[in-house]
Amino acid sequence: MTTITRNVLCLLLLSMIALAALNADPTATAPSGARAGIAADLQASALGAASAEHHPLLPTVSVSAFTEVWNGDVLEYVWENNYMLSELIWTISDIQTAGASAALVWCSGLFIGGEFSTALSSKTGTLDDSDWKNIKYGDPYTKTHYSHHDTTLVYAETARLDAGWRLTPDLPAIFPVQTNRKTQPFSLTPTIGIRYISWKWDARDGYTQYPPESEPIQFSGLGISYAQQILVPNAGLHIYIPALSMVSCSFSAVFSPFVQCYAIDTHHVTNHTYHDLLESGTFFEASMSVAFNPFKNLSLYVSASSSAIRNLRGSTAIQTGTSTNYSWELYSSGNGGGAELLAERVRIGISASF
Repeated sequence: MTTITRNVLCLLLLSMIALAALNADPTATAPSGARAGIAADLQASALGAASAEHHPLLPTVSVSAFTEVWNGDVLEYVWENNYMLSELIWTISDIQTAGASAALVWCSGLFIGGEFSTALSSKTGTLDDSDWKNIKYGDPYTKTHYSHHDTTLVYAETARLDAGWRLTPDLPAIFPVQTNRKTQPFSLTPTIGIRYISWKWDARDGYTQYPPESEPIQFSGLGISYAQQILVPNAGLHIYIPALSMVSCSFSAVFSPFVQCYAIDTHHVTNHTYHDLLESGTFFEASMSVAFNPFKNLSLYVSASSSAIRNLRGSTAIQTGTSTNYSWELYSSGNGGGAELLAERVRIGISASF
């Protein structure tokens, strides 16, 4: 995580804490479990009932430990005159992460939550690299180069901070969830937050085909390394539904039109490094969680989510070897880099509140 990103996250967290102190309602009361349940909305853990005997100015603290599996694709693009010059598809296959989350929840409905997760190095899939280099000859549609490689995840880290305000609207009597108070009432929680992803892959061995219909030529060794740092300021809505006395569900949707990404693509054979400065991508995520609350302050949960980052575009600085002289492919000229992400995640965790 870069120094700039750490500073941004720290400033956001301090601002949220200050906001919480200014807005805490010393006379507010909450039904049993209402405060802990906000952390459930944000962290997708649907906490069970928490003690309502806290001082109104003191928050309920909720903590969670979880493991998660990622699957999907990271797509890397190179553009020339707004035609695709190169497409690299990095497959995400069973990336296993472990992490922890925490949330502070006040009686007034305000909460602040955050989480961090990391993954160990492992084999995660394949890279398919395709080029359309006849663009310069007026043919942007004929594939000219193809290569296939095995990929290894070098590292992966994710972090997030969120804040929101939990609302408990009165529902018509036809909605049975309103009568269930053993966990917490039905709630809607608008949120704002920021997410950070940092990961890197190495592509090794495999084969090349130039042109694609020719006989494969075997390749051995390290071919390409690709790293991304992604920043996603976002807004979302979380819905909590107490289905049964010890079972609850939550649903959420998160959106951002302001995704930014710094990517480094190193081609070890040609000794070229490409620095992509990408922006204005869109992010959308939908998720759901089901929790089992066997005890008042303990919850076991499973959640599933689907995420997409689309339309990241930007300029590319090209570096040869260790030279400090860069040549640029500018987005304003229809050139430069691009990226997208399509991912599904399944999480299993345990959470507690006190």
